[in-house]
Amino acid sequence: MMHRIGILILQVAALLAPFYLFDLKILVASALIVFICLMAGHLQGRSELAHSTTVRFFRSTHGVVAKTVTASLLVAIILYLPMANPGTVFVSEPIFSGFFNWAAGLVGNFYPTISLAGTFDDFAQSIAKEEFAGNPAFEAMPATDQAAAVSAAASQFEGNLSKSFGVTLSPASSTSDVAYNVIKSMLEGWSERFAVWFTAGWAVALFLVLRSIGVIAVWIGQFFAMIVYELLLSAGIIRIVEEPQTKEVIEF
Repeated sequence: MMHRIGILILQVAALLAPFYLFDLKILVASALIVFICLMAGHLQGRSELAHSTTVRFFRSTHGVVAKTVTASLLVAIILYLPMANPGTVFVSEPIFSGFFNWAAGLVGNFYPTISLAGTFDDFAQSIAKEEFAGNPAFEAMPATDQAAAVSAAASQFEGNLSKSFGVTLSPASSTSDVAYNVIKSMLEGWSERFAVWFTAGWAVALFLVLRSIGVIAVWIGQFFAMIVYELLLSAGIIRIVEEPQTKEVIEF
């Protein structure tokens, strides 16, 4: 056990080595969390091996890899929190823009009449047209009156949105920029209102989102671990040894 604990300590040191300039209290807290996670994963893997008659690689390594990913995410969030402020709690605008454009293309497949890729004025007018669609009174209007009604409804939509979130919306701005400013303004308002509770809630939400995505990282980690495992077996560095054990059978 002491040999295994020594290996875990070295793993903790390797994970936190790049952050040696951070505050010592944060590093110590991070080290304790990482050690607990790695120890839990190690015990889970050893338990799987001890209670199995054959080496089931993916089941025995799942706990170790999953706990390593969890520990990495927790450390990243702990190191990030001291630097978090109302201006940096959200992702950067280029990253958000890329995600928004991808989502806009996906939404466009289901709602082709809603314009998300153009300016915010285009988006507001598409919303207004969607509201007027199927309205007999609107369809009976001349084309000029229809255009005026759509423009008035779009302006009202922009004004209501601006008033609700307390931000100045420019019709000429892209829909992505407006969405980014609205979300950022909302998060900053929550940060000023709830202070520490907002930071804690943001950290929990960030962890849950990243941990959901981290499932893919666990699969990838296990795949590369299996490659290393097979190479070590082939090279004779490690080997699998059969151990005869007594089995208890309950008879009635």
